[in-house]
Amino acid sequence: MSLRAVAIALLAAPGFAGAGPALAGSFTIAPIRVELTDARPTQALTLRNESDEPVLVQARAVRWSQQDGADRFDDTRDVIVTPAVTTLAAKGSQVIRVGLRGPTDATRQLSYRLFLQEVPQAPAAPRTLDVTLRLSLPIFVTSASATLAPRLEWALSRTDDGSLALTAANTGSAHLQLFDLALEGGGRSVPIAGGASTYLLPASRVTWTLPAPDAGAAAGPLRIRGGSDRGDFAAPIALSGP
Repeated sequence: MSLRAVAIALLAAPGFAGAGPALAGSFTIAPIRVELTDARPTQALTLRNESDEPVLVQARAVRWSQQDGADRFDDTRDVIVTPAVTTLAAKGSQVIRVGLRGPTDATRQLSYRLFLQEVPQAPAAPRTLDVTLRLSLPIFVTSASATLAPRLEWALSRTDDGSLALTAANTGSAHLQLFDLALEGGGRSVPIAGGASTYLLPASRVTWTLPAPDAGAAAGPLRIRGGSDRGDFAAPIALSGP
């Protein structure tokens, strides 16, 4: 299973005016999640170059936290990646290793991110757009002796303009990945965030704004339905406020 690359356009040639071909590297990585413990402090991943040209890739691990629904990334020495820079031959592959250097926490899961960035090369021709790729995957660190789990709490309220504010708070000790979320009621289903995947780290929360429901949908029983990396779920929820 490979992680779909997110293309980031970089204007590599001076004076680029929006014309000319786009050159792009293409690499994948597997697996797409790293899970480390004090009993298993290292994990190997395989980078694979899908293109017909060599690709230079730089790897970097950062501390991952969330504040007010936004991701935050900070430098760290707790996790090491080797090799930090590698050249993938055309259609070639390379094993990289992620290793734990810092301690685990018996009370909660620790979260990091691994960024893999293609290093742009000199443009093959003038007025050429060089498109590089950047992959990001989570690193979760757990004490082997601890039993940690997420705990999700939902809240739904009406805002001043009549729309709805839906908040999910993770009060547990481990992450939860949510996807395909929908608010159901009155025979209707309203997708949340377009069904996109959302990570909730321990002690973090996220709020979505939903369109104002009609009277029939708001009057009946409401529930949140969705999937997670711990299985599908459905939870009743009450609308608070006027």
